[in-house]
Amino acid sequence: MVHVTASPAAARLVRCDVIDMLLQPALRSQTVGDIRRFIAISRPDIATSYRLLTTFPQKQLEDDTATIGDSGLANAVVMQKLT
Repeated sequence: MVHVTASPAAARLVRCDVIDMLLQPALRSQTVGDIRRFIAISRPDIATSYRLLTTFPQKQLEDDTATIGDSGLANAVVMQKLT
């Protein structure tokens, strides 16, 4: 018998500070750092100095090693605020 241990899929909406939105398919095992890499690849023109925040309650995402599942970000909106 073969057991597959894949993380459940999720989606995340990234609201960028320049009135733009990116929809990112994701796995719960991916990290906050993966969100940053997604932004850097998708929008290199705005991927310089910014903060990532949850919408409500608003909390800054500082730990790039935190997983999407552990951070409660599966199917969530993440905001990008330019600094």
